[in-house]
Amino acid sequence: MITRLELLLKAKDENKKIRYIDGSYFQGYLMSLLNSSYAEQLHKNSLNPYSQYIFYDKDRECCVWRISTLTKNTKEKIILPVLNNDINSIYIEGNNTEYKVISKGITVETSYKEIADKYFLNDVKRNINIKMLSLTTYKSEDRYQMFPDVKSLFVSLYNKWNRFNDSISLKDEDVLLHLSEHTSIERYDLRSCKINTENMKISGFMGEMGLYVKGAVPLVNVVNILFDYAQYAGLGAKTGMGMGGVEIE
Repeated sequence: MITRLELLLKAKDENKKIRYIDGSYFQGYLMSLLNSSYAEQLHKNSLNPYSQYIFYDKDRECCVWRISTLTKNTKEKIILPVLNNDINSIYIEGNNTEYKVISKGITVETSYKEIADKYFLNDVKRNINIKMLSLTTYKSEDRYQMFPDVKSLFVSLYNKWNRFNDSISLKDEDVLLHLSEHTSIERYDLRSCKINTENMKISGFMGEMGLYVKGAVPLVNVVNILFDYAQYAGLGAKTGMGMGGVEIE
């Protein structure tokens, strides 16, 4: 089960703008709402069964906080405590900002099978457009990178899909190699971003990117499945800290 909770927020100080680092502060607030032993367990995970990020939506003229969970268990332990909590406002200590909660509710509830069927049972889509709503990054050679690499972005999606789904396995010894060999970046409109925290410096990128997938139809379908999944699992590293928030067009 995959679930997305969306909260619409407005900063009480209208001059406050969303910054790259704010996602990590919202993660801290989210953890404070959860059972403490479960929150501690999440911090130790190498692959997190949830993602969260915040961005400013110009059309709705408010901040949008999206929290997505990748299993039924994490829905019960992460989304339901937030959904059932009578929160009228949120104070984020890290950026010293209070937000009014305009609304909150579950906007997506789907399954791994439904995502897979969307592509296996319909016409193939070789062009994939990705809009990065929060800083996106991945680690290579022990450094966070500020330009996308298709193979590196596939790794966490592939691992999360096979770790958390209960129905459709994509496990294959050579699948990652085939995915990266047949997927190329055709266009991009990106800007580099950096976050400096007390413990680390993280480089990344935001903006839009277009991919093209060649090869056999089943392979193209797997690429579509994984990038659709990225809307909930997050793309790249540090998706629990507010990074890798994407929409697929």
